[in-house]
Amino acid sequence: MKKQKFRLKAYDVDVLQWMDNLDDILELCHPIGTCSELEQPFLAGQLFIELEGVNNLIAQPTDWIIRGPGLKLTICKDEVFESVYEKA
Repeated sequence: MKKQKFRLKAYDVDVLQWMDNLDDILELCHPIGTCSELEQPFLAGQLFIELEGVNNLIAQPTDWIIRGPGLKLTICKDEVFESVYEKA
């Protein structure tokens, strides 16, 4: 089979940047999962996102939490987010 080129299909996503805004993040994650700020000294400031039936996520400060199609949650580093996403 010959090599083919594909482009990602464009779709809108809901995003929030993790900056100590737990209430807003909770709203974004509902009903997909629950969120809590980690308080252990070596994890301070990180956000733990518990997802039912899949891998859990941990966001660092300034990471973006993305809710995409099918209510899928992902995390993206700020420097990657800026190069991949644009305002809809």
